[in-house]
Amino acid sequence: MTTPAATTPQPNARATVGWWILVVAGALLLVDGAWVAANVGSPAVFEQDTGVALAVLQAEYPTVADGYRRLAINAGLMIVGIGLVLLVEALIGLRTRARAAWVGAAAALVPVAAVAVVILSAGSATVGLVWAAFAVVGALGLALTAGGAAAG
Repeated sequence: MTTPAATTPQPNARATVGWWILVVAGALLLVDGAWVAANVGSPAVFEQDTGVALAVLQAEYPTVADGYRRLAINAGLMIVGIGLVLLVEALIGLRTRARAAWVGAAAALVPVAAVAVVILSAGSATVGLVWAAFAVVGALGLALTAGGAAAG
């Protein structure tokens, strides 16, 4: 019969740092998504992004303005979802060192990298670089945790 200490993976300092990096990245994505959902559809942010007053767009094209607001809220909720998955997987990995948590965290980072590529190719360097930074930091966290994940 095996003892619990024999079946529980021993903490690895490098892996612990990697899991904490993923926890912080997930939490920041949650905050970013909540901010996007709450603020991107606002008239001030719309005018800053496009140079056109939202009231002008609403007067000329009311369905386009409503669609813009819905799109902003949906994008924010998508970011919240990605952040939540990454945060939960990182917390599970931090606690159990399970390989499934590593795979789940990696799967949560795939859309982050894809969004970075799409935004950078669309020409929005500032936002694209923020998403690219999330992807790079997440990849660093995954690299640090790779050796510390149990095969279970």
